[in-house]
Amino acid sequence: MNSSRKNLLNAVAALSLLAGGEAYGTCFIEAEQFADRGGWAIDSQFIDQMGSSFLLAHGMGRPVADATTSFDCPAAGIYHVWARTRNWTAPWSEHAAGTFTVKVNGKELPNVLGRGTGDWQWQKAGEVKLEKGKTSIALHDLTGFDGRCDAVCLTTGTEPVRPAAPAPSRMVKADLVVCGGGIAGTCAAISAARLGLKVALVQDRPMLGGANSSEVRVHLGGHMNLGPYPRLGDVVAEIGPAKGGNAQPAERYEDQRKLDAVAAEKNISLFLNTRIVAVEKDGDRIAAAVGRDVVSGAGVRFEAPLFADCTGDACVGALAGADFRMGRESKAETGEEMAPEKADKMTMGASVQWYTKDVGHAVAFPAEPWMIAFNEQNCEHGLRGDWDWETGMMRDQISEFERIRDYGMLVVYSNWSFLKNKSAKRAKYAKREFDWVAYVAGKRESRRLMGDHVLTQQDVFDFVSYPDGTCCTTWAIDLHYPMPRNTKHYDGEPFRSICTHNRHYAYPIPYRCLYSRNVANLFMAGRNISVTHVALGTVRVMRTTGMMGEVVGMAARVCRDHACLPRGVYADHLDDLKALMEKGVGTGRPQPPQNYNCGSLIPGTPNVKQAKERNKKMKEIIYVAADPFAVQLKQAVVKHLEERGFEVKDFGATAANPEKPYFESAVEFSRALTAADSPAHRGILFCGTGMGMNMIANRFPGVRAAVVESVWAAKMCRTINDANVLCLGQMLWGEWMANAAVDAFLDTKFTEGLEPLAPFLQEAAKKVEAIRP
Repeated sequence: MNSSRKNLLNAVAALSLLAGGEAYGTCFIEAEQFADRGGWAIDSQFIDQMGSSFLLAHGMGRPVADATTSFDCPAAGIYHVWARTRNWTAPWSEHAAGTFTVKVNGKELPNVLGRGTGDWQWQKAGEVKLEKGKTSIALHDLTGFDGRCDAVCLTTGTEPVRPAAPAPSRMVKADLVVCGGGIAGTCAAISAARLGLKVALVQDRPMLGGANSSEVRVHLGGHMNLGPYPRLGDVVAEIGPAKGGNAQPAERYEDQRKLDAVAAEKNISLFLNTRIVAVEKDGDRIAAAVGRDVVSGAGVRFEAPLFADCTGDACVGALAGADFRMGRESKAETGEEMAPEKADKMTMGASVQWYTKDVGHAVAFPAEPWMIAFNEQNCEHGLRGDWDWETGMMRDQISEFERIRDYGMLVVYSNWSFLKNKSAKRAKYAKREFDWVAYVAGKRESRRLMGDHVLTQQDVFDFVSYPDGTCCTTWAIDLHYPMPRNTKHYDGEPFRSICTHNRHYAYPIPYRCLYSRNVANLFMAGRNISVTHVALGTVRVMRTTGMMGEVVGMAARVCRDHACLPRGVYADHLDDLKALMEKGVGTGRPQPPQNYNCGSLIPGTPNVKQAKERNKKMKEIIYVAADPFAVQLKQAVVKHLEERGFEVKDFGATAANPEKPYFESAVEFSRALTAADSPAHRGILFCGTGMGMNMIANRFPGVRAAVVESVWAAKMCRTINDANVLCLGQMLWGEWMANAAVDAFLDTKFTEGLEPLAPFLQEAAKKVEAIRP
């Protein structure tokens, strides 16, 4: 424990006077300041909603070790002991999942805490007689299922009293304050620092990387070093992990690599575990941002002429009164083909990922009354949960985020309990237990700050050229929706998602999307930049957001050189920014290749006419064909595809024309798919077993057809073999499972989950494609 931590006052002890003059004592202890947190973790995701960090007993079903501390009791007496907590399962059950007790001087107080309503509230643990002087206290977890404690108050009065937060005791002055230490913020800080600016990098977690840290475990996505400024991406390469994959062991995400990169920059002052809680304005500019240490509570005031909001949730912009949007715009407002007819509040959701391990012997997992009921029809079989365990699409990703995260954990625990205890396949899971369940949820969308340009689908798909183009967005327009079969069973609270991928050419993001239109000195980089909901689908992956950060760091240097604000860079000094983007700020040292999760990009650079022609149809087209024996299954899958937003073109037998044999249907389908001007790049074939269609299709160069008999195989044919045609047999598949196989096929990327083998698999795919008889 360092000296500064030793000197923290983890209890506020005081003597106060009642109205009649009688003295009473109060000891107030913030839970996150306990000297030994035991197995409890600090959760600081919801400070803006509930006011504080808190301790979380995240034992994945096994009680965690006690959190303990001590304090000086100011006076002898009978003390009422209170804890601020909540019953996190209250929205779904009358039973509580996360309960705990309080021990004082080794004595366990009688009341079990964490029950009651779902609101944060003070609950009484009991009463205890104390002498003046040193007193010990402990939080004793009873379940391992995410009990939570914000603070403990011991008082001889009748009600708990929370002291006011102290005023900031430290002031930091910088040229640029970067708020948010994810990939975007880290790259912004490094970029600006290498160009000579003094940077304060403020991050509210104990590590850098955001969603690409070991807390969330999402791998980087998108291409780098493309377009008009191929040096953009050099900094991302310096901090990006060498290996990809979601929901992998902690070391995969190389947290220390990011910290080391920042520590190497003498111009960066790093403030971890510091949350921006207030903003001071001077006219239309931010004068200062006030941060608070999420552990100690100490305040710090950051002053700078320039600020960058890289928080994802646009926390700084919202505090500063910046214009922002949440939810989906209507088609009438934006003219986007992929926008809904009516505007709504729907966003992409947040993922609680997880995985299990084989421990070599049978291991139990409890079945609890607060868990959601699963059965053979609605359960989700699997040994891990990836990006598509996604919740909260119909809820407010800011004000309801604790509930959204909690529901994500609830369904993970409930589903696993069914698989372990009641599933017909429970023998498969008998020797497995949770190795990791995220409690920091991976969020995709919330506020989007509005800049002088709002990027749209038309900009990207029609390749509209702007003079201030910067780094290229390369990810398909990837929008997430509730999974239909999951929604069927959990209407209103789905927890699985699907996505649609609409490819485009590498598109330079206008610089005007990277600063606020009404807060004059505020940049932004990350998923909170100036885009529509639809356009967010392409810019939100982390290699792209990291390059945005590089550009923001360069623009900050131009602002300092010319004593201007972000808008002035575009208006008067764009050539200076272009010169910096051409040169880049990378070290020039070789970096480990990041050959994973690059996405599906249309190669080449089009002119506007070519791009518009290529993208006349905004929906991805899926080709299908069936023979007479599989029309019924094909019809069910086509309905599912259309519900997902795909456009379907049918080349085979139909109810109206049922007499088209497989050797005609498959030939017509394959010729169309492999045509040079084909608007589709994948398809699905159906016959009695799937085998006849498979044999015909694979005679055509460019077709990589796979006949599968399980959902797992449908996923693996994409992961391992980059299959572009799925073959299903009506005699083998029910409609529900066939749709699940189609989802796995369409939503899985080549090499996904096998990123260490990516170079081999990619080379193998090229060799297979080149084979001719």
